[in-house]
Amino acid sequence: MGLYKKLRILLVDDEESIRNASSKVLCTKGYVVEVAENGHKALEKINENAYNVLITDYRMPFGMNGYELANRVKERGIDLFVILMSGEIDITEKKSNSIDLYLQKPFDMAELLNAVKIASEKIK
Repeated sequence: MGLYKKLRILLVDDEESIRNASSKVLCTKGYVVEVAENGHKALEKINENAYNVLITDYRMPFGMNGYELANRVKERGIDLFVILMSGEIDITEKKSNSIDLYLQKPFDMAELLNAVKIASEKIK
């Protein structure tokens, strides 16, 4: 489990309650978690720090949704495992090569932890 605990995660969601609850649970499991409230702030953090996993909401304000964020990251050649969260029922129908895993909202914390575990296994 040592490798899993060294994962650096960037969690992006415009809802503060989701950012706080999700990051708290991930941190209690030993993951290093940073948060951003929109895609632009996330890109700034990605430019400054190295992450293994990007967990991003689909719908966000300020003109950049989760797909666009994932695409910009991949276009820059940054290798991150991307988990897209969304409350839209048909989100998985909009398949993208930039998205590695979809997480349907609302989700419970066990589902979030399982998604990160899948990311961990793919990364190693």
